[in-house]
Amino acid sequence: GQIVKTVEVAANVENVIKTTAITDTAVCYLNSAYSVMVYAISNATYARLIDNSTGAAVGSEVSVYSGAASYLSLARLSDTQFVVSYTASNGGFLVIGSVSDTTISFGNAYAWGSGDPYSSPPGVIKVSDGKIFIVEKNTPANTAVTGVVFAYSGTTIQPSALGAADLKHGMSDASMVLLPDDSSGNHRVCVCFSDSGDGNKGKAVIATIDSANQVTWGTVVTFYDTPSTNAINSTSCVNNGEDVYISFTLSGTSTYAFEVVKKITVSGTSFSPEMLETVIEEVGSYSSILNLSGVIVVIFANPNNSQPAYVVTDGESDLSLGPGYQFNTSGSPYLSADVISENRFILAYADHGNSEYGTTTILEVMGDQ
Repeated sequence: GQIVKTVEVAANVENVIKTTAITDTAVCYLNSAYSVMVYAISNATYARLIDNSTGAAVGSEVSVYSGAASYLSLARLSDTQFVVSYTASNGGFLVIGSVSDTTISFGNAYAWGSGDPYSSPPGVIKVSDGKIFIVEKNTPANTAVTGVVFAYSGTTIQPSALGAADLKHGMSDASMVLLPDDSSGNHRVCVCFSDSGDGNKGKAVIATIDSANQVTWGTVVTFYDTPSTNAINSTSCVNNGEDVYISFTLSGTSTYAFEVVKKITVSGTSFSPEMLETVIEEVGSYSSILNLSGVIVVIFANPNNSQPAYVVTDGESDLSLGPGYQFNTSGSPYLSADVISENRFILAYADHGNSEYGTTTILEVMGDQ
């Protein structure tokens, strides 16, 4: 006889992690069993383990900071450690968390900048064992940012006696991704950002970190020249080898406010002139992009619209999107995501349809959807 295989659509599982309105989230893969979610509410910031099989919370929430924080960012350091970057009213901070069984504990927070209003839009990234990298922005009026390498040991972050360099650009929303080392073994980080000193145009630059931990910047390239009435926000980037995929949203008038996925190719410390893009014709305000073993997935969200997830197909001469998956009909803000297996990823967000409660869900990629 003939065997017929059918697929039945099941309701997506949404796990409520925090029954309080959250104001920011960050999530990252820790090990095969757990991911880590950090979330802020109006007067506190917490961390919690998330089960990679169910998306449900495990153990108790642990305080990261005894106040509201913003620009939350996470980087995995090992199977049992991670680092949190955040901005508070009194400066920018880094703190390392350790996991034992299902319990999270933190070392002392390290203040990389004190006083208001310090911020670090791209957050933090691990460049190698014992070294992390941040891009530091001192004040909104200061059109210069600094790339800084910090060493760490255990839960202690060592003072920045390492390399730093100024980049003479403003920086609002931004994201960064670690690229393969160059031919000399230097580490490379691609930073994609909205240039607040130049009409919020979308720009990208390569930071190179040598063996002496000196940071040098490559040539800044404009990947999106925004209309004067608009500003790029919610920038997220990921790489597949030397190709960097950027997702971002445009704010402003409804005529120009939409969601964009862009591809640029890295060549050493510069970029190729060819840039591919695809546009989603709906207003968006939050974005995340992932690489699942060579499959690129982009997730957009807006509090007033649906929030679809798409597989991005790279046809070398163009980018196209698979069918959109509407994982939450309310369109929820403060979206963050990370890969947890070859074809699965975890999402964290504030559920706009449920009092902005902190929520997680796990999605699976099959083919182009």
